[in-house]
Amino acid sequence: TTGSGDRVMTSPDGINWTLQSSASDADWIGIAWSESLGLFAAVAFTGSGNRVMTSPDGINWTSRSTPADNNWYGIAWSESLGLFAAVATTGSGDRVMTSPDGINWTLQSSPSDNTWRNIVSSESLGLFAAISDNGSGNRVMTTRA
Repeated sequence: TTGSGDRVMTSPDGINWTLQSSASDADWIGIAWSESLGLFAAVAFTGSGNRVMTSPDGINWTSRSTPADNNWYGIAWSESLGLFAAVATTGSGDRVMTSPDGINWTLQSSPSDNTWRNIVSSESLGLFAAISDNGSGNRVMTTRA
């Protein structure tokens, strides 16, 4: 979450890393890859109206508009649903956003205002699951198409 213009790294082997230019100096915290779109999408918890960036190659990044300046932490891609989903730690009833292309994002209702930190997709179950580090008996949320 620090650096100036170089908040992305790429590696062909997981050993040797190269700094890349980021779309902005936002605090990028989550990243996902869509095989069918051929696109990375990353989310941030800082920025003003642009807390998503996308890239087809991990090198060239484009800033994308977001519908709310929530603190976006986790992002996942579901191939079977054809959808990115992101979760946030802030917001009021709107701590989820989705996108079919990584470019156009729509806020979704969240069942509670927990601090949602991470999200994954299960292709075999056809759902997203997210976890929170607070709440009472409701630190997991799931959704089905």
